[in-house]
Amino acid sequence: MAPDARRRRVLLIPGGASTVRGYFPDLHGALAAHATVIESDPPGIGTSTDRRPLRLAGYSHSLAEAIRRQGGDPVLAVGHSLGGLVALQLAVDEPGLVAALLLLDPTPLTPSAALRTMAPFLKVLGWLGPLGQRMWAVQARRDLRGIAMSVEQQRALTVYTDPRFLAENARWARHLAHDGTALAKDIATGKLGAIPTIVVSAGQRSPRSPIRRAHEQLVARIPGAQLEIWEGTTHPLHIQQPSKVADAVLALLERT
Repeated sequence: MAPDARRRRVLLIPGGASTVRGYFPDLHGALAAHATVIESDPPGIGTSTDRRPLRLAGYSHSLAEAIRRQGGDPVLAVGHSLGGLVALQLAVDEPGLVAALLLLDPTPLTPSAALRTMAPFLKVLGWLGPLGQRMWAVQARRDLRGIAMSVEQQRALTVYTDPRFLAENARWARHLAHDGTALAKDIATGKLGAIPTIVVSAGQRSPRSPIRRAHEQLVARIPGAQLEIWEGTTHPLHIQQPSKVADAVLALLERT
């Protein structure tokens, strides 16, 4: 059945090269009565033959095509981690398609050194193979320690730490610093207009940390943006606090 064009629409963008299927726990149910959810995986993931690098502009273009295929009003784009940068790129490239942004602990765009550090980190994790995968899984479970998780949260953790998608994160590495620096410049020079935006920063991060400062700077450069600090959360806060994610989406839907 085709989606109702009159319903508001929410686009979900996962972190890294992960699949979006099951990435955001409990969100479909929370939004069922309020919006149509659009899910579209990163270009080329899950195949052994497609080894194209992941580029912000290419990912943005594929999402724009998915949005247009369904028709209807502009979307509220929800992006976690690297998915937050994709959401920003989409809003810059296709302002007519994006009505609002919810950026969940997005990868920092500034300073540029942060991107230059992130790129080799992704590459090294891929090179390490099973060892890198175990390191990522151990860190994720440490971040989520002490949380009584629902079935959907457990599934989301499995998706978040899936070795297949973790290995494909290395596809970002070659061009991430260049693409992210160009995106940061576009935002700094006003190419992203006034748009309702919530940037969520993990609460367990120090207020003086480079990532928190990058989030503050991002908010300062987007007219209409606000920063929220979710106390007690770490980077996988979409798994830790699914009800807060849903509440933030609903609040933004009301504003749009």
